[in-house]
Amino acid sequence: MPVDPVEPSGDLSPDERWLLEYARSDGGDLPAAIGLVKGTLQDFRRLGDRWGAAAALTVLGWESLRLGQLEAARREGEEGLAIFREVGDRWGESRVLQLLGVLAEVDGDYDRTGRLHRAGLASAEELELWPVVVEEISQLGRIATLARDHGRADAHYERALRVARERSFHHGAVHARVGLGASARRQGRLDAAEEHLRAAEEAHRADGYRSGLAYVLAELGFVAELRGDAAQARARHEESLALARDTGDRRAVALATEGLAGAASLKGNAGEAARLLDEASAIRPLPPAERADVERIAARIAGRGVR
Repeated sequence: MPVDPVEPSGDLSPDERWLLEYARSDGGDLPAAIGLVKGTLQDFRRLGDRWGAAAALTVLGWESLRLGQLEAARREGEEGLAIFREVGDRWGESRVLQLLGVLAEVDGDYDRTGRLHRAGLASAEELELWPVVVEEISQLGRIATLARDHGRADAHYERALRVARERSFHHGAVHARVGLGASARRQGRLDAAEEHLRAAEEAHRADGYRSGLAYVLAELGFVAELRGDAAQARARHEESLALARDTGDRRAVALATEGLAGAASLKGNAGEAARLLDEASAIRPLPPAERADVERIAARIAGRGVR
């Protein structure tokens, strides 16, 4: 994840363009990136390259998800999965299973998301695709966190962290620490949460990984809110929101907006807080398991004093 990616010179083949787009698919100008990948997909289809079409569809699916275009992401992922299975590519299958698992989580279908991530993990372990193994273990940690099974969540994240360090997978280790921080925050262990999240913040700033940094800053903003520090919470969420808007990630925009509502509620600005919660809800409605922060903030607005 270089801060200043080098632009290639000369004409690139569809394979070369796909590889470049795959490497850049986790941030940057998402609408522009989608346009580039769609052009590559058309070239693969024209050439009759089934693997290339599935590979391009997978990148499109992840980028559509980040833009909040869930139906497009689902169509692209399911078509990509069918083609990868048709051509017998287990690597591609594992990547798409991960995407479809995240989409199921967004829909609140945690039974399905668990099945998909476990299938993706089994495939990745068999093929020794260690980065995918680490990512899928962390996804299982995320599901356990949403189920409020924090012991199981922490066990998954600790395993992901251990495997990532054994395999020198820097990004996976950072992602696992983000998960440990998010889990600790939901357990009320704010010092532990901040320790993990600040380590991840430092890593993401060094890597120039804006999408990851937006999420970490939002989590740190909620830590500050839970401590009653409205100024720090607002500063964290404002930076998160700016990054989310810059990368075009609508779900991250909604998360930071909810955080700003929390900061406003601490200051007693009930009207502003309620408006911000409505704004976030219009961007992406939340399934019940992800509503804890919103419900806490809404209760404070209503004067019930819930922290």
